[in-house]
Amino acid sequence: MVEIETLRGLAKDKLSRLTNRQDVVLVETLLIRDGYYCGRRFTSGSYQALYLIVKNELTILDSNGKALETIPFAKAPEEALPLAAA
Repeated sequence: MVEIETLRGLAKDKLSRLTNRQDVVLVETLLIRDGYYCGRRFTSGSYQALYLIVKNELTILDSNGKALETIPFAKAPEEALPLAAA
């Protein structure tokens, strides 16, 4: 899982470029499913940046919910390697 400050900074950068504003204000929402944290949504104006933990990627969405860009994050070494047989 990517660090929250890195994720927040990337979302702010991408959304500020789309809105043509340097002083973009992000609204951050924690996403919960069945009582468990599953991601975050960052909103600025009509644009969104959506991070889902299971995909480990940040998707930038336009006002209609269409994906404009997807930024994948590398998996942690312990997630990327198969477990050794016992």
